[in-house]
Amino acid sequence: MTITGRLLGSGRSADVYEIDGAWVLRRDREGWGDAAAEGAVMEHVRRHGYPVPRIRPSGSRTDLVMQRLEGPTMLGALAEGRIGAAEAGTLLAGLLRQLHAVPGRDAAAPGARVLHLDLHPDNDGGPPGSNEVESWGSSPPTGPGSSTGPTPRTGNRASTGACPR
Repeated sequence: MTITGRLLGSGRSADVYEIDGAWVLRRDREGWGDAAAEGAVMEHVRRHGYPVPRIRPSGSRTDLVMQRLEGPTMLGALAEGRIGAAEAGTLLAGLLRQLHAVPGRDAAAPGARVLHLDLHPDNDGGPPGSNEVESWGSSPPTGPGSSTGPTPRTGNRASTGACPR
């Protein structure tokens, strides 16, 4: 995919480029990501009502085209004093509960669930009043109760920010 816009940001292993006012391209610099698999997880949880940015096919293993989100992440909102730690914790706990209600992608394993494995305040954002969860690259299907809190690893930002509170 040709880069059509300016570099908006860089994360641990990916860069985010502007496509237009509605879309961004997250490109994995290291070549280990699987954008198609990550997009499939995102589409699955979205179909079940879980808040994730919209995606479009890119035709590339390392490029993920995502809905552009404006504003700070939850971490940014915390740092700016827009929300407090208790509210952030309540929001993250709610997102975890909501995620554990999403059925797994394998119909043959009805008890399986989709896990994020990297849910923390810098991977949550969205327009006012929403929580869009990003960075699904480490998300295997597994049993409920395994993902009960944020992991210490930080993921890639797949947008320009989010979650103004």
